[in-house]
Amino acid sequence: MTTPLNLQQQQHQQLQQAARTVRRVVVEVVDARNLLPKDGQGSSSPYVVADFDGQRKRTTTRFKELNPVWNEPMEFIVSDPENMEFEELEVEVYNDRKFGNASGKKNHFLGRVKLYGTQFARRGEEGLVYFTLEKKSVFSWVRGEIGLKIYYYDELLPEDDRPPQVPPPEEGGPPPEQEQERGRPHGVTIVEEGRVFEGPGTMEPPQMHPHCMPFPEPQPHSPRVVVVESPPPVVHVHHDLPPGTEIGGGGAGAGGPPEMMQYP
Repeated sequence: MTTPLNLQQQQHQQLQQAARTVRRVVVEVVDARNLLPKDGQGSSSPYVVADFDGQRKRTTTRFKELNPVWNEPMEFIVSDPENMEFEELEVEVYNDRKFGNASGKKNHFLGRVKLYGTQFARRGEEGLVYFTLEKKSVFSWVRGEIGLKIYYYDELLPEDDRPPQVPPPEEGGPPPEQEQERGRPHGVTIVEEGRVFEGPGTMEPPQMHPHCMPFPEPQPHSPRVVVVESPPPVVHVHHDLPPGTEIGGGGAGAGGPPEMMQYP
């Protein structure tokens, strides 16, 4: 039975494995056959442009060649290997007008091929495949075919290029909210002669009065209450003295009776 903790650990391992590798797609342009002449001199100077996953790369130009040979690989990084089969690869062939007397400001379109990730082979299983060049619109005039080798592979990243790893969740550990609550100081409530003071969490508790009695230890998350009692009143009682005896003059040393204190 899969528990939520085991599921989290499996997802964590998958993320760590994905972070250690990168997938690359290689489009090797081998050659083209029977291209259409568009340079105004009965030939073309073709080059190839490939677009994949937001990346665009091109080959060199082959001067005045209707059956050019390139053997040039172009490498692309797959941003989402899980959905690579849905990514589109577009390969287009153009005539480089800088090498002829062709008119116009743009390079002439010689044909294109559209492929998807499901047609890519794993490295070591690829083969040379010739694709018929297609039109871009109904007004396009193209002919010929292009030979491509397309494959992918997963590359292990060096230690320095790997992203920082996220530590896996600890089994039985408290949630982050409890960890934050554990280190948070609690406030202190002071009750003194009918007045209540609420102190901040970082406030130092007051010094205990000699006649104070603390309440039992409060429960977690409740303020600490300290009751400060006033000292008991003192009542002075004097015994009846004979007439003529001075009070408070000399105490026992003056011949009078000692002064007595009585607590209620």
